[in-house]
Amino acid sequence: MTEQSLEARVSAYLSNRLGGDVRVDTLRRFPVGFSWATFGVDLVADPGVALPACSLILRMGADDGLYAPYSSKRQFQVLAALERSQCRHRACTGTAMTAAC
Repeated sequence: MTEQSLEARVSAYLSNRLGGDVRVDTLRRFPVGFSWATFGVDLVADPGVALPACSLILRMGADDGLYAPYSSKRQFQVLAALERSQCRHRACTGTAMTAAC
């Protein structure tokens, strides 16, 4: 998959899910890691489209990769639980530390 086709697929998916035009502004592949292809994605949307975030990390695993089959479901569940928690440590929120856990 090319980066251009990935941009189109991400844009189409998010536009469909959010009910308005969402476009990839910037897509950059991070050069680290061997088990996942990791991309930073910056988004723009038409007025009125409520983006849950303007930037995101997209991780994709190859079907025949070292740890295939890939699933980030458990990682997502842990990160979502941390987001809902009272913890405000930068490791939990991805922001500057405001209080220790």
